[in-house]
Amino acid sequence: MTTIKKRADIARRSIPVTVLLMAFAAVPQAVAQTGTQLRGAQADRSFAFNIPSKSLLAALADFTAATNIQVIRPSSEAVTGKSSPVSGNLSANAALGRILAGTGLTYRFTNARTVTIQRSQGETSNFAVSDGSVVLDPVDVSSVGATAADAPYLTPGSVSNISRQELDRIPPISTSDVFRTTPGVISAGGRSGVSINPNIRGLQGMGRVNTTVDGARQTSSSYRGYSGTRDEVFVDPDMIGGVDISKGPSDGVGTGTIGGAINFRTLEARDIVKEGNDSGIRLKASTGSNTVTPRAPVQSPASVINMASEARPGFLNGDMFSGNVAVASIKEHYEFVAAYSKRQQGNYFVGTNVPPGIVFRRGDFTWDSNNANARVPAGGEAFNTSENADSFLAKGKIKWGDGQSLELSYLYFGSIYGEISEFNIAPSGLLDNYGQVALLRTRVDTYTAKYRHNPSDNPYLNFRANLWFTDLKTDFNTALRGVRTLGGDIGNASTFATPLGELVWDNGTEIVRESAFADQYPTTITGAGGWMTLGPTGERLLSGTFSKAALKPVDWLTVSAGGRFDYYDSEGGGYLAKYPERSGSRFSPNAGIVLSPLEGLQFYGQYKEGYRPPSLRESHWHYEGLLVNNPNLRPEISKNKEVGVNLLRKDVFTTGDKLRAKLSFFDNHYDDYIFRGLRSSRGGQNVYHWINMDSANYRGFEVSGGYDAGVAFVEGAYTNYDRVEYCPTPTTCSGPSGLRTNIGAPLQTPQQADYATNYIPPTTSGSVTAGVRLFDQSMTIGGRMHFASTRFGSVWNGGRGQIGYTMSPPGYTVYDAFASYKFSDDSVFNLSIENITDEYYFGAMTALGMPSPGRTARLSYTTTLGGARLVLPDVHLGNASHGAPGSDWTGLYAGGYLGYGLGHVSGFTTALNGAVTPVAASESADIDLNNVTKGLQVGFNYQFASGLVIGMEAEHTWLKHGETQKSLAIEGGAALMAGGWMQASTQYGMDWMMALRGRAGFAFDRLLVFGTGGVAWLKETQERAQFQSNFSTLAQPGGTSTSGPEFSERTSVMRQGWTAGGGVEYALLNNWSLKGEYSYSDFGEDNFLFPRARAGVTQSYQYQEIVDYRPNPRGGPPIPVYGPMITVPGSYSTVNGRKASNRLDMHAFKIGLNYRF
Repeated sequence: MTTIKKRADIARRSIPVTVLLMAFAAVPQAVAQTGTQLRGAQADRSFAFNIPSKSLLAALADFTAATNIQVIRPSSEAVTGKSSPVSGNLSANAALGRILAGTGLTYRFTNARTVTIQRSQGETSNFAVSDGSVVLDPVDVSSVGATAADAPYLTPGSVSNISRQELDRIPPISTSDVFRTTPGVISAGGRSGVSINPNIRGLQGMGRVNTTVDGARQTSSSYRGYSGTRDEVFVDPDMIGGVDISKGPSDGVGTGTIGGAINFRTLEARDIVKEGNDSGIRLKASTGSNTVTPRAPVQSPASVINMASEARPGFLNGDMFSGNVAVASIKEHYEFVAAYSKRQQGNYFVGTNVPPGIVFRRGDFTWDSNNANARVPAGGEAFNTSENADSFLAKGKIKWGDGQSLELSYLYFGSIYGEISEFNIAPSGLLDNYGQVALLRTRVDTYTAKYRHNPSDNPYLNFRANLWFTDLKTDFNTALRGVRTLGGDIGNASTFATPLGELVWDNGTEIVRESAFADQYPTTITGAGGWMTLGPTGERLLSGTFSKAALKPVDWLTVSAGGRFDYYDSEGGGYLAKYPERSGSRFSPNAGIVLSPLEGLQFYGQYKEGYRPPSLRESHWHYEGLLVNNPNLRPEISKNKEVGVNLLRKDVFTTGDKLRAKLSFFDNHYDDYIFRGLRSSRGGQNVYHWINMDSANYRGFEVSGGYDAGVAFVEGAYTNYDRVEYCPTPTTCSGPSGLRTNIGAPLQTPQQADYATNYIPPTTSGSVTAGVRLFDQSMTIGGRMHFASTRFGSVWNGGRGQIGYTMSPPGYTVYDAFASYKFSDDSVFNLSIENITDEYYFGAMTALGMPSPGRTARLSYTTTLGGARLVLPDVHLGNASHGAPGSDWTGLYAGGYLGYGLGHVSGFTTALNGAVTPVAASESADIDLNNVTKGLQVGFNYQFASGLVIGMEAEHTWLKHGETQKSLAIEGGAALMAGGWMQASTQYGMDWMMALRGRAGFAFDRLLVFGTGGVAWLKETQERAQFQSNFSTLAQPGGTSTSGPEFSERTSVMRQGWTAGGGVEYALLNNWSLKGEYSYSDFGEDNFLFPRARAGVTQSYQYQEIVDYRPNPRGGPPIPVYGPMITVPGSYSTVNGRKASNRLDMHAFKIGLNYRF
């Protein structure tokens, strides 16, 4: 893999998908480059070669197999003769030079994955390829040594790249900080938690921006009260290998998004293994200042608020640290990387240098007489900004044949963290709620796979297939919310020589299925709005088919045109199923032109349209009775125009220097823009719904670039908006004239009922980074300035209100410093200081007045081991390496698998003493638990001469199977039962499973067919939540609703049972085999005990009966005489417990990869 290839990897991190599973879809990405060699950082990429002297064509085929770089020759060129031998770990340049030595042939890289063979005096045309989630127009590298940082300046269109080196200069305090030097991109509400919510040129939220990790989408969102909603993407900054960004609607993979695409590429083997080695270990540790462990316990009631603040700590107090280890290897036919990261930091402290106009509140929580607008005091602790995260990455690739490869990866992210609740930090007196609350938990499991077939001698075949799955769940202590997203794509790019010039044609199709879930609760609101939920529940299906052709009639001109057809269908779940199912489709065209009059100079123009269906939160969610459904909501349509210029030149002022510049003008128009509008008023309370306005418009320009002379460098980025406007009707357009100034005042414009004001970026923003390299470039010292103005259409005048809601935060300028020193080629020390002047400032798109961190220092040390210091022992544990693949299955093997498990829990529930009661019986289990599985296996086979194979295998499976069964009240009167109110809910979860099995089967050369059976263990956890009625009287003994949960109980059982199944295993290579397997496991019946469970939900009440009447001394009706007070005990006051006797069985389907010794 080459460095230029990183840019094309914007979507290359998706994964193979079979057409039988789904009609998936591929991404066209036409990327054409020309150049003689891969230079700069490209030279740092090495490959394992073992190519003896052979026919030149055969040697070039082996080169492709080792590097996945396609070799193309003009049909008029004869490639004959023998190659020189090549062995060892070499760069692509070095290997090709040795292969072609003495042949009279030269080579020319036409892009990161294609090289053209030619006679030394010949000229060849440029070839474009496509491979990734974002389609890029042809790139002209010319003779410039290209690096990943150069990619944006070679690409005609608005793209950006953030390198690992850039992230290490000033490590991000939160993931949202990674965009600080990227023009046109801001993470909105970056201090609200550990997730990111990207805003690209004014668009954010509701899936408008396609944000992926290794090509896999995360589609979660959350409701933020007065601040609206935010998309949430979770990734550990220490696991990032690079970030690729494109702006605007996609003409390739990216169905349903119109704002742009951001892909976080995780670490790869070549990020760890140094050139000349075939394996490596990287160790990294860091510590920092300005944070403190939060006082609130990790598990506490969500309603508890701790307002006690800590004093600002000293320089290094141990509350901020991170460490990670990565192990990787690159071999001729495979490569892998495994990494673990631990990241912990406490609540940070804000700055002390307060700008004019900021006024704080008194300690008694009353409004200051000087009109306060800020809640967090200068130098104070920023509650709910802590994080404690773990990440694990495993990624492996096998390579075979002529340009074929299969890569599988798994990424785990788990975090316990604080999150700012903008709903509680609201304007007016509600600011009193500010303090430390219970920490949240989020877990994300990401699975990806990708298949590539790019034969060296076939310009018509550059096939890609991708499959991915993301499982995201957030625990709010009292409720769960999450989304499971499955997607994939297939596609192919072909290159043709036509009479009109070279033509690159890319076609593909993709499909994405979102399945969102959230706990649903009854509320005191009656009627249709009587339920609420933290998020949508339902499914949304997105699909897209696209085609794009790029024609290069002459060397300096490329024209392209294409289109995409998108379709969607969405439906609700639970009580949200009552909302109508939605579907729709549209064709969106695109076109572009690129002029390259001089080497390193490009002019480009492009027009793209896009289609965004309503998200599940817009179509199948409501908040109590305050935000309701709109069945007439229409999708958004984008129509974007852009022109720009790229400049990339070397040897400008001195030998070896490099100048980069990019200027882009954009004019983005969005028809049927979706926003929150006022629907009606009920009981003095406004009721809102999602509606379409006629259009919204964003226009501006971006500038980025840099100059690097080796001993010194400077980089910069600048964004300016000159038009931001909203048009409720075609003739009533207006710009954002500031945010709402009084939440109780009548709405002056339709958008004042929306959260769109929170999406408005600053008028200007940017950054400048500069540094010098000393002592033979072993030391680097530099600084960074980043700045932002007020939001477009707003000014900062201070005054009473709430920053980020009723007024724009003031502009800011912040200075940072960084330094690094290389003790050797293997060890690097880094120091950074962020916010040197300790400014009290708010991020460009802050969420309701949360200031950014004050002065913060970071120290880190990184060392990489490899070569002679890392020698893996050669131990003979089997016969896989002898003979042809599959000729002998005897030996030890180990591997992993992905699969899908279909579990079912059923049984009967009684009181704790075994008594059968109607209420307890109504809670009996009957629920399916289905989800993705993943696991590891290790075993040993022995093959007899007859082909009989026997063996033993141990397997460990991680399970994330969880569902909640709700039990409705069956007592308490008609009002309670007719309303469908809950009496209890039980959450069923399967944590892990282990099995020890025997195997027996027959080997047919490469194919092994086997049966298996043995014993299995499974850990199951159940958690029961108890509800109770709101009141009880003689007339209404059950009240009118239930509330809760009042408390919950959790219990776990280790089940034991039997398992049996069968499958097939195929030897791909001598040491690698692919298996498919089915198994059935039966765990019998076990008891789960909940001793605190109540007999029912009704409360106790008292009443008096009339026992007699006495005469009225004044005449009139007789006066009733009441007897003694009678107490009627409610069922809730009786503790009878529960005994749930449940059976569990599971069907499992698995696809795995084994390494055979």
